[in-house]
Amino acid sequence: AETEGDLKAVYRAMLDHPRAWSDPGQKIKRPFEFVVSGFRAVDISDKDLSRLLDEMDDDEQEDDGPMRKALKMASSTAAREDAKQRAARANDLTLAALQRMDQPIWQPPSPAGYADLASVWLSPGQLSERIAWARLMAGRFGQRRDPGTFLDAALGDAAGQNTRDVIAQAPNTNHAIAMVLASPEFNRR
Repeated sequence: AETEGDLKAVYRAMLDHPRAWSDPGQKIKRPFEFVVSGFRAVDISDKDLSRLLDEMDDDEQEDDGPMRKALKMASSTAAREDAKQRAARANDLTLAALQRMDQPIWQPPSPAGYADLASVWLSPGQLSERIAWARLMAGRFGQRRDPGTFLDAALGDAAGQNTRDVIAQAPNTNHAIAMVLASPEFNRR
């Protein structure tokens, strides 16, 4: 149909076309989108997120003023090691995860940014990192969740029957939550 330059008519025609709404969720989430949507899916509380960020900040402090030096000397080796382990776990879910998934924050490969192609983000190595991240996330934040409720909240109608069957047969809650986060549906947008 001729629109004579009327952009509203062009947009309407595009949105009314059957292919505009068929096959949703065919693009693969970039690692940043995957990690952020994972945090949203587990509905991490502000308190948990603040604690996670504090753990990262504690490990990144390099300015050792007199007070910090005194505190370090007073603290036990075990407490310092525990803090380092917590910081490493927090980093494994955020910045280090993005680095391992080849999308380091603030470091795009070119001025054009990161590619939006499935071939870039869905290699065997990428998939392995996503599964590892899903397992870490489930272990850290998934224990108190009902897998069926989590599946419905995270995927809604996008969850296929195969995914529902796999989640229902999971040996425990952590495995079920990790499988939702690693599912094909969760990895697509």
